[in-house]
Amino acid sequence: MSDSFFDDSDFFFLCRGIGERLEAFVTRFTLRPNSHSEVLTPLTERHVPQNGQPGWLWHLDAVEHAGVDLYLLDPSDRHFMICLRPDTHVVFGLPYNLLSEEDMSALLRQFDAICGWGWSNEPPPQLLADIKERARNPSPIYRRYCHGSMMQAGD
Repeated sequence: MSDSFFDDSDFFFLCRGIGERLEAFVTRFTLRPNSHSEVLTPLTERHVPQNGQPGWLWHLDAVEHAGVDLYLLDPSDRHFMICLRPDTHVVFGLPYNLLSEEDMSALLRQFDAICGWGWSNEPPPQLLADIKERARNPSPIYRRYCHGSMMQAGD
């Protein structure tokens, strides 16, 4: 398949522990907030205002138990996601073909990723069991990361 086929796809990876990973991800790709990010709770959906100031990430402490999907852009206006999930898990999303397989593997090791998978650029599921199921069974057109190794599409 051509690279343009994957223009609307992301590679997601799941990590346990938010800590310094948020800032490391934002710094690595020089990210800034997109026009909207949202906080999802069981009772309501509301937008989190973003002002682009240097400390914009730290408002997340107030919503650590909610599902939070942050939409970010790099200097080339490519989209990225940071998605907070239950039990201090975080899912990072970046354009599917942004990194070579070698660079992607290095990034996943650096972030101590639990698993990773390619998917459309919609946010990952809210529940950890659903996230892990998606990572185990992605569409056969996408590569995935499991047990410390990248697996090619269809493997």
